[in-house]
Amino acid sequence: MASNLHLVRHGQTDWNLQHRYQGQTDIPLNDTGRAEARDVAERLARLPLAAVVTSTLGRAHATGRAIAEAQGLPLPATDARLMERTFGEAEGLFDHEVKERFPERDLIPGRESDEDLKARALEVLEELAAAFDQDDVAVVTHGGWIAMVLRELVGADYDYSTITNCSVHTLRWDAATREIQVIGHDAFEAAALS
Repeated sequence: MASNLHLVRHGQTDWNLQHRYQGQTDIPLNDTGRAEARDVAERLARLPLAAVVTSTLGRAHATGRAIAEAQGLPLPATDARLMERTFGEAEGLFDHEVKERFPERDLIPGRESDEDLKARALEVLEELAAAFDQDDVAVVTHGGWIAMVLRELVGADYDYSTITNCSVHTLRWDAATREIQVIGHDAFEAAALS
């Protein structure tokens, strides 16, 4: 049997709106982000979620709290492995500033490597799939984190522009066989029917 892991990107923050690198800087949801969190909670209410697990950062936890409340679930559990990549010296900078100062993103001082991010992301997802076998779980995290997981599972051909605030990307993960299927973007209705 398999779990459906619904990867939810948190709602909008002012830094998202301003195109600033957030990374692990704890920026709260803005009014739009809170409305997006309520909307994704309503959309996910069609699923019988067993749990909501979030990053330890406030923007993800607030989004997860809205999802949990809509289903009468306990407050979300948190896991630091769901945090966004740390961008080191780029955090707080605007996109154009990062491009000017650090033309090679992999060389930003203090930036978490792709390998380290991938290792912690896949580790926590494997644990969640095993813990919630045959269940649906909302996993509220961050855009760069989700992109890394999808790059690993799907490759460069995936449409990464779909990782918008409060988008949902669903993985069907069989903990016993380690078979992982990316169901797609906002595909939770199909997942609930299969």
